Amino acid sequence: MLWVATVIGFALAGLGLLGVPGLKTLWQATAIFGSAASLILLVFYWHPWLVLGVAIDVAVLLSFWLRWPSALFPAQ
Repeated sequence: MLWVATVIGFALAGLGLLGVPGLKTLWQATAIFGSAASLILLVFYWHPWLVLGVAIDVAVLLSFWLRWPSALFPAQ
């Protein structure tokens, strides 16, 4: 189930970034959801080869926390 949640989260985030109506405003939330689910999944099934996946998930979460790049985050 966690794998499915990860795939759905990232797929919806990608579609939102492509401008699909209804998802265009939700892509940030779905990217955070997908990245968090992926990070949890990688921790549960840890293997040293998965370090790159953890780094990517942490980078995605940090980019939202630091609001980088600013072009992707509309002024509120």
